[in-house]
Amino acid sequence: MPAIPLRYNLRNLWVRKVPTALTVFCISLVIAVFLVVMALGFGLVETLRAAGRADNWIVMRQSADAEMQSIVRRDAALEVIQEMPGISRAEDGTLLFSAEVVVLRNLARRDGVKANVPIRGVGPAGFLLRPEIEIVSGRTFRPSLGEVLVSRRFAQRFPGKDLGASFEMARRTWTVVGHFDARGTAYDSEIWADVNDVREAFERDEFSSVTFRAASPGAGAEIARRIADDKRLRSEAKTERAYYEAQTQSAGPILGLGMTLAVVMAIGAAAAGMITMYAAVASRAAEIGTLRALGFGRGAVLLSFLFESVLIASLGGALGSLLALPWNGVTSQTTNWTTFSEVGFAFRVTPGLVGAGLAFSVLIGLAGGFVPARAAMRLPIASAVRGA
Repeated sequence: MPAIPLRYNLRNLWVRKVPTALTVFCISLVIAVFLVVMALGFGLVETLRAAGRADNWIVMRQSADAEMQSIVRRDAALEVIQEMPGISRAEDGTLLFSAEVVVLRNLARRDGVKANVPIRGVGPAGFLLRPEIEIVSGRTFRPSLGEVLVSRRFAQRFPGKDLGASFEMARRTWTVVGHFDARGTAYDSEIWADVNDVREAFERDEFSSVTFRAASPGAGAEIARRIADDKRLRSEAKTERAYYEAQTQSAGPILGLGMTLAVVMAIGAAAAGMITMYAAVASRAAEIGTLRALGFGRGAVLLSFLFESVLIASLGGALGSLLALPWNGVTSQTTNWTTFSEVGFAFRVTPGLVGAGLAFSVLIGLAGGFVPARAAMRLPIASAVRGA
């Protein structure tokens, strides 16, 4: 069975350029909205995932979902867990172990909206455990002086957090002595200070969590087993990656919203494509009859019109992808519903996501073009030639 030449479809797209352009634009909006909303969700997921390392382990109270909900006794952290074999050391001999306090504080952003901000008190090895964090201006904090570090992105969102600025929090004056860059991870939404300063200011006798670097995966698993078996500790250990992976569930509603919007809008776009293709079939009835008379079978007519519909939708998908690309890297913030704190993130329009958008546009083209293509295939040759 001979196939109808491709130039026939291209010529008809140009002849019907106005309805074709409107359909392309309609589909492009669907794909653009789909990509932007999904890029929002993927950006949040990547921000949380990037904060967790596979060789770092975090110890929290049993069944606690977040550090803010956890308590680890000081004696358990410093006299039991810290002394367990299998915890790695840095090249200078520093034990890669940090007992930390994490609390939430409600602060006003530059736009006047208040948000829950994590205040993290870290031990001396806190930065060694997270090498992705780099101080980009100023210096690190010193203990007992009420000095803090904030991320560069954080300082852009919240007033009074510039280098050298002071602010009141927990009945104490704090001074910003440095800005850090956490490379787009969840730490970019936190304020860091000395663990004892935070513990005393917020009247916390105990720690929230303990983070340590295991000498090997086996050593980490053995420490986790010992912590779980020790009934005095009432704690459990998991890898940082597993901890932050669990928090990516916060992006579930966003991704669900993106899929729902995309499906609803896709129905409308498919209907627009169907109307366009039905109009094409009606206006080209005589051409279809002539093609059939020249020996092109019903299957060739079906494939030709279906291809034309998919081509229109693909053009819409490509245009929608171009409309979504400027959103890549745009920063925003939302609530992490596991920790009930604000987390900043960047939209991520990845090649894989663009590929998914193009595939989605093809599905719209198939859905909108199949019924009109089948109608064209079924046109009787004699009546079609007469222009019926």
